[in-house]
Amino acid sequence: MANSIRAAVSMRDAAQGGRHAPFSAGYCPHLVVGDGLFLGVRVISAPSPIFPGTDAIVSFELLYPDNVDYSALKPGASFNIVEGPKIVGSGVVVGV
Repeated sequence: MANSIRAAVSMRDAAQGGRHAPFSAGYCPHLVVGDGLFLGVRVISAPSPIFPGTDAIVSFELLYPDNVDYSALKPGASFNIVEGPKIVGSGVVVGV
């Protein structure tokens, strides 16, 4: 598997329980796939900054590819973007 993915993301705004501030490259959330598979990632490419309540195409670096199975992140896979217990967005993998 590649060490990065591209995804279409939709970020929740604060009124929806999402982020209060924008993010850009370097942001490190977890992607949650299926029944609770948490996968650590880092944004490596994005139209910056990405504000709460907006959609964007983002490239994520897979942080632990030698130790964690990221195979669930294949094209078409959907996921939630989380910060701790809080869902701040969602997305779909569009490429690897």
